[in-house]
Amino acid sequence: MPFSGFPAGKVHLTPIPAPFFAELLPKIDHLGELKLSLYAFWFLDRLEGEFRYLTLEDLSADEIFMSGMGANDEAALAAVSDALERAVIRGTLLKVAPPAGEESQTLYFLNSPRGRAAVAALQEGAWSPAEVTHPEIRLDAERPNIFRLYEQNIGPLTPMIAETLREAENTYPMDWIESAIRGAVDADGAGLTLVANPSAGPDGSDGPLEEIRQGLPAARVVALGGDDDLLEVLGEAAESAAALGILGGDGSINAAASVAMKHEIPLAVFPGGTLNHFARDLGLDTVADAIAAVTDGTVIEVDTASIADRAFLNTASLGSYPELVMARERLEDRIGKWPAMLVALIKVLRTATPTRITLNGERRDVWMIFIGNCAYDPAGFAPATRSRLDDRRLDVRLVDGSHPAARGRLMMSLLTGTLARSRVYERRLVDHLEICTDGSSAMLATDGEAFDGPAEFVVAKNPRSLLVHAPTN
Repeated sequence: MPFSGFPAGKVHLTPIPAPFFAELLPKIDHLGELKLSLYAFWFLDRLEGEFRYLTLEDLSADEIFMSGMGANDEAALAAVSDALERAVIRGTLLKVAPPAGEESQTLYFLNSPRGRAAVAALQEGAWSPAEVTHPEIRLDAERPNIFRLYEQNIGPLTPMIAETLREAENTYPMDWIESAIRGAVDADGAGLTLVANPSAGPDGSDGPLEEIRQGLPAARVVALGGDDDLLEVLGEAAESAAALGILGGDGSINAAASVAMKHEIPLAVFPGGTLNHFARDLGLDTVADAIAAVTDGTVIEVDTASIADRAFLNTASLGSYPELVMARERLEDRIGKWPAMLVALIKVLRTATPTRITLNGERRDVWMIFIGNCAYDPAGFAPATRSRLDDRRLDVRLVDGSHPAARGRLMMSLLTGTLARSRVYERRLVDHLEICTDGSSAMLATDGEAFDGPAEFVVAKNPRSLLVHAPTN
């Protein structure tokens, strides 16, 4: 039976590095190896975390994939084993024996910066397969009919609803629609599980929680205890929820977003932090706005990104930028945002030294790099807002440390309002960055939270979008 064609509307894509087409594809002369290589890209992209691998057991458990590799189970298994060895010899995959004393199968990693870093960490004893959650991932032959999905999860169809569903089917990918329908929340909050810090809100009051309980009386509310682990509580909440809610700041929202994506359910954001960058860009300035987004709003698709396999919704950075932001925020309430930025920059650059990196293959000396998930306004090093959360771009801004008198040039450009034209300031919109530092590790930050990252890492957009409750406008 011939292929009926790719479906109309948006479909989720599997990223494949460009060198595969220029350097590997012309050399692959074996159909089994080609099938295996393409499947490996698809499979590994759907895993999460920094240690991503596949095994022969993963491959043999996927009935749809195996059906295309041989006439029977024995022939298919032999063909897959042969294809794996060919991909290893070719250099597409890295083959690693399990650590001594472990009963796991041979592991196969993509020969990429992430894969090489995972192999090195495994060989150094930094992790083991037994410590990593390795979910079952299978090709899906047939999805439920969109109308049946609606009736099973929401209610009876009407002609108007049927027409709306047809339009959605031509506009959005089917797995997005399925997640949205399965994640439908009633107007009273039924189906929503909200995780909240009892101290969220002004002066540690429970005002926001009480407002949520009144606005969404059927929602289930889980208050974090003092010794609770946020990710564990979020994971347990998502298990039985149609949508996951979070009352907290950007750090808590970041954690909740990762859990919601893992469980393929929408996220409802209730601003409860100091700055609330993500909530504000969604148009949710207050808890009342968030309640209205659940009861009367819509579910939209927004971008997420990652740096060194750590997800972020707002910003990531390298070098002195986190220190700059903290210094600016300590001052801006007293002297204003722009004077605070200038004073903070002088303080930071007085003692900072440039970091030597390789950026997309180019050697650079930089003082700081800011990376935004989607394009930010305004230009410069005080980015504030985003008009879109789905532009599939990374907003990269850096201060070049190689120019003579770079400190002085930067100060003058800030004083005269000409930073965008300064020779030491660069801005570019990209969809992918590969960064390698000269040290053994790199000081990185996501949404203001610093951490030690690997010396070699990738910054990229997540190919899967996050579903979020948002106002209709």
